Amino acid sequence: MADAVGAACPAPLAELGANLGSPALEAVFDRWALGKPLPFEIPTDAGEIQVTDPRLAAIGQESLTLTPLHIAMAAATIGNGGVMPPAHLVLGNKDADGRS
Repeated sequence: MADAVGAACPAPLAELGANLGSPALEAVFDRWALGKPLPFEIPTDAGEIQVTDPRLAAIGQESLTLTPLHIAMAAATIGNGGVMPPAHLVLGNKDADGRS
């Protein structure tokens, strides 16, 4: 999945979706918690996962609706070697010298 996303082209994702098929693609989406509200400090929501065309679903062109938080967590999971890190709400940031 990371290689397909890293290609920055929908064709490898569509091919991956076709190779996986609907049940396996739904399992991938479920493993990434794309169909569940995420544990977070504020309430979250999620869409329902139901894949009818895995090629379209793999490139985000089917009925699955995702929140920006779900997309951020999927990207963080890819960047973290496949392990989903916990989500955190950031109220501000400071540099090494303590400046905002």
